[in-house]
Amino acid sequence: MELAKPPRATKDLGEQRRSPALPIALYVLLTISAGLALYGQSTPHFSGTLGKVAPWVFLAFACGFAVYRIALVIARRYSPFKAFGQISVAALFFMLLLQHRPRVPENLLRHPDASVREAAATLCGYEDRGLCARDLQVLLEDPSMRVRVAAARALERRKVKSPP
Repeated sequence: MELAKPPRATKDLGEQRRSPALPIALYVLLTISAGLALYGQSTPHFSGTLGKVAPWVFLAFACGFAVYRIALVIARRYSPFKAFGQISVAALFFMLLLQHRPRVPENLLRHPDASVREAAATLCGYEDRGLCARDLQVLLEDPSMRVRVAAARALERRKVKSPP
């Protein structure tokens, strides 16, 4: 005579079939948000509100990815070492997205020393965010010929970088 098996006290997650829709959606959203954030940093005319928000959108999806990975580790369906590594890489990538390029302080463009104004004008030519354009226009009328030339070259360099 065969006895009935007692019911299991815990639910075995290994027997359930699950759809891969959530992990695929997380990967796609994470990749799109990372690409958007990288594009926002590398493109000068993309530095508006969307460029500032893009790293934070990546962080939101990275947090969702981290919660998903931790849930898998708790359910003993994923390696803790792999999950920790993936979450660490996402956190490191986010920190790299937050780095910002130094800006030219505006007071250097109005410094009494012409060589300082010249150096500041030259640096403004490499500034991606368009913050120095008005100041460079003013420097085109500077008493020093070297400052005027540096401002004109900086404005020309910025025109070459700008989209058609």
